[in-house]
Amino acid sequence: MKETNKLYALPKTMRLHLHNDLQEFFDRPKRLQYGNFVFQYKMLSEPSNQLPVQWIFIVPKAKHKRANKRNRLRRRLKELTRLHAGFLQALPNNKKIGISLAYLGDIETPWQELEQNFLEVIAKFAEKLKHLSDSK
Repeated sequence: MKETNKLYALPKTMRLHLHNDLQEFFDRPKRLQYGNFVFQYKMLSEPSNQLPVQWIFIVPKAKHKRANKRNRLRRRLKELTRLHAGFLQALPNNKKIGISLAYLGDIETPWQELEQNFLEVIAKFAEKLKHLSDSK
């Protein structure tokens, strides 16, 4: 990979990839759906040396048959996350959260519409996260 491409890549520390973390995450996560996004999240038990917010990106094969189109959508979701999810990095009490972002919409959605929907679902999640931290 070229050095300039590394600047724009989503770092591995932002991806939920460890086997134990994945098993814990998929044991009944909470779900939020908005528009074409299905957003699942779960507070994970032990903070690791990774970043406090880690992501999984899902574009289902049942909805989008061609691998190149699924990969393109997945790259777009990663780029949206890289650009806009920085405000989620400040979690209370040294917590770690896993987030699954699934896209169920049309493959030909314009970037501006995709970005607007993403910002709305992230804002809803941030509000929900604030209520969770206030109640504890």
